[in-house]
Amino acid sequence: MLKYKVTLTKEERDELIVLTKKRDHPVSKIKKPLILLSCDEGEGAKKHKNQEISDIVQVRKKTIDRIKKKFVEEGFDAVMYPGKSKRI
Repeated sequence: MLKYKVTLTKEERDELIVLTKKRDHPVSKIKKPLILLSCDEGEGAKKHKNQEISDIVQVRKKTIDRIKKKFVEEGFDAVMYPGKSKRI
């Protein structure tokens, strides 16, 4: 199985942190930002194992792998804003 390395930029990380702190989003909208933040291997980030992320965010490890793969192959916007060409 391929291992996908998620490395967020500072701007991406900041945007995800803001999204996770908003109180008006349903839990389903918070899961992807939490997964990406937890998988981040960029400078100053603490990467967690898929099992730890799975236990905390309450998603299957397969979901985490799919999000990591999409991030690496298609980019940040494809994960966070599917179906849209650019961030709004």
